[in-house]
Amino acid sequence: MGRIHSAPAAYYGGPGDRIQMDFRLSGHVMGQELAYVKKREVAVTVTGWDQVDRVELLKNNRVIHRDFPMHRVPGRSSWNRPVLVRVEYGWGPWAALGADRTADWDLHLSVDGGRLEAVQTCFQSGPLDEDRRDRIVAQSDHHLRVQSFTARRQLVDDVPTKAVVLKLLGGPETRLSVTQQGTQPFSLTQTLQQLAESGEIFKLGDYPNESVLVHRLVFHDHYHTSYKVPDADDGKGVNWYYLRVVQANGQLAWSSPIWVEQGR
Repeated sequence: MGRIHSAPAAYYGGPGDRIQMDFRLSGHVMGQELAYVKKREVAVTVTGWDQVDRVELLKNNRVIHRDFPMHRVPGRSSWNRPVLVRVEYGWGPWAALGADRTADWDLHLSVDGGRLEAVQTCFQSGPLDEDRRDRIVAQSDHHLRVQSFTARRQLVDDVPTKAVVLKLLGGPETRLSVTQQGTQPFSLTQTLQQLAESGEIFKLGDYPNESVLVHRLVFHDHYHTSYKVPDADDGKGVNWYYLRVVQANGQLAWSSPIWVEQGR
């Protein structure tokens, strides 16, 4: 069951990443009804926490417009806006094979030559543990400390990973360091330019030990979009519009509809 998010007089749902959505029809927000108007304008603003694969505008449950942010080509000016970097950790041995264990994480993420603007946690509920919790211990403009734990047991759909997504303001030479302290220590440092070209994975030992994956960087061009679409009455009675957003990682969000009364 998806979480319900709210904006002023507007509601939408999503099962995972907290995708921000502003969807308006001729100035009216999600969930409202309009008196009949022949000419209409839809205004859309979407901000994701990964590449946005597509944004679909539906009228009477049929797609009438699609936008594909992930197909845009970033340029030099793209570095002037914050970028996203997802740090995912976990995996490890299979409980079904009798190789079950819990990995404890004490992750320190440091930014050199840039600033940490915001953080999105991707902590799932499993596995259940009376003594362990996922939490952000410390956060500043240049540092984030996360204490967490992962295991393959008690997981829905066998997704044995958790993650944090960093919104960073910096340039190609900005350095992101990921350090694990305590058991199985390691340290990994990449520039944002390197992460714009490819992600990086660090294995905490031979297979099937846990791993850390620093995903490829996502530019603002790819996780944000804003536009307007004109539309008009099609003579088919009451019309209803809603918005659907799909990220490249499979996360999605959808709006409640906006209704337009039938013309007389």
